[in-house]
Amino acid sequence: MSKYLLIIAVWIILYAFPLFLHPLHQPDEARYTEISREMAADNQWLVLKINGMPYPEKPPLFNWVAAAGFKIFGPELWVGRMVSALAMLFLSLAIFAASKKFIGITAALVASIVALTQLAAAGMGQLFIIDPTFAFLMGLAILLSVRVILSESKKSYWLFGIAASLTLGAAVLAKGPAGVILVGGIVSLWAIVTGNFKKLLLLIINPVFWFITIAIVYVYYYLAEKRLPGISNYFFIHENILRYFTEVHKRGKPFWYFIPVFFAGALPWAILMPFAAHFYYKYKSAWQKDKNWLWLAIIWALLPVAFFSSSSSKLTTYILLSFSGVGLFFGLWIYRISTDEFIDYYKQLHKKIKILYPVVFVGLAITSFVFAIIFLAGVKLSNHMFPKPSIPVWCFAVALMAAATALIIYFYKWKSLKNMFIVTSIVIIIGTGLIIRAGNLQTGHYKLINELNRLDHPEDIIIQYSVLDTAIPFTLRRNISSCLVKGDMRYATVVTRLDLKAKHIIDYYIRGEKKHATPTNWPCPENVWYSQKEFINVFTNDTPVLAFTKTKYIEWLRHIKVFPLTNDWKYSIIANEAYINKYDK
Repeated sequence: MSKYLLIIAVWIILYAFPLFLHPLHQPDEARYTEISREMAADNQWLVLKINGMPYPEKPPLFNWVAAAGFKIFGPELWVGRMVSALAMLFLSLAIFAASKKFIGITAALVASIVALTQLAAAGMGQLFIIDPTFAFLMGLAILLSVRVILSESKKSYWLFGIAASLTLGAAVLAKGPAGVILVGGIVSLWAIVTGNFKKLLLLIINPVFWFITIAIVYVYYYLAEKRLPGISNYFFIHENILRYFTEVHKRGKPFWYFIPVFFAGALPWAILMPFAAHFYYKYKSAWQKDKNWLWLAIIWALLPVAFFSSSSSKLTTYILLSFSGVGLFFGLWIYRISTDEFIDYYKQLHKKIKILYPVVFVGLAITSFVFAIIFLAGVKLSNHMFPKPSIPVWCFAVALMAAATALIIYFYKWKSLKNMFIVTSIVIIIGTGLIIRAGNLQTGHYKLINELNRLDHPEDIIIQYSVLDTAIPFTLRRNISSCLVKGDMRYATVVTRLDLKAKHIIDYYIRGEKKHATPTNWPCPENVWYSQKEFINVFTNDTPVLAFTKTKYIEWLRHIKVFPLTNDWKYSIIANEAYINKYDK
């Protein structure tokens, strides 16, 4: 029990506490919080909606859990983030519980803690996004499938097999069929290289297991198809097959994109990877003792990287599953080098680490400061990757993290594995806190949106003018109208069938000459889609109107009376004359 409490204590420090320290992030957190809020508010649990419009891009499991939390605790951001944080905790506990019988309690404990104390895991686990839940379900399915293969009785075979099938079906309902590919690929490759191919066949050819997984997915999409015809085609074809093989989502990156993401996400443990690899290369006896689970850790860590490197759509969050494999790998290695058999190696490694860590982080700090000075001097190396003004903030954040870490390690003397975990936790707290906070300056406009919430009155019309920001309806706790919007609304059509050719809904309805349109089966009177002419008509009438737009777009409205109320570095809130006359007295 004390081991479980230790894992939970690490989780509280690195995940639970930081949930309250940074504001809503764009665009993913804003999108999923609003979907979950509407689900809880409207009691419509079958098809996802965002600002009153259908959202068939993702399956519903993740939002079901969040919406249930909203029902209990209210639509608060921390509730949604807690879903992700708990998913990372449960994955860590699953690693410990499932592996301790085979690799020992100490190695399993270290593996579960390392899985929690990596930069990517801690960073994503603090955000309200799908990937932590997806990674948890896939990781649990992997561990259960391994237990099926290693089962020694029919009872355990069926028990773990049914549990793995249920978990795998849930993974597909969390994000998609990539769960089946990754879990199946990892377990199959591991079984083959460790000589468990016959037991793997007993798992694969069992029709009951396949029936359970397929039935979970089929029942949902059968019911959803009745509510929104075309949703299955859109999700499985457009959002999975076309996303992987084409650049339909315009998220193409170089094939090597995930390699630096992998090593950066595994910090600070990534610095020790060369030592771990060299150890198992040098000491064959250690490899022989650990090889079965080492193969699982290696395949678990690298297969998601390889799979998504071949995809035409790449996002950093896609390989979150890999870092659990990294945790298992380091659990085996750290336990092995701490045994009496390798005490001399451990002493030598201890000396190298004391020198290496401060040098690496001080070097990173110096590099970051140099880049910060360059950008502050006005040298723009890449506006696409680093929109100003986040550049100096990012650089100083990384530099501060590096310098603080170096000083902590230097003064702490690094005397034991316990100290290693303490220092690593400090690195993660500083790193994720600063990077997440600094990164939000690049994409988020939470202060301006909170100001819009303060200015809003129930009878006002709120319009997004040529922008799409789903943080607004979540913050205001109501649906809002839109004008000339491009983005997530592109798939809904007038006959409630999903049109893959429609770029976004306002274009489609302008071509169809249908005004103020929402899909036939999705009445949403608050969510009106305006053309430019219609927007001007509404803005110049006697109803108070607030519009959220980019500052540069105000020029498009120069021929009518526009009253800018407030702005940040990119966006503005504007009001019409009726609003000013009614409230600004």
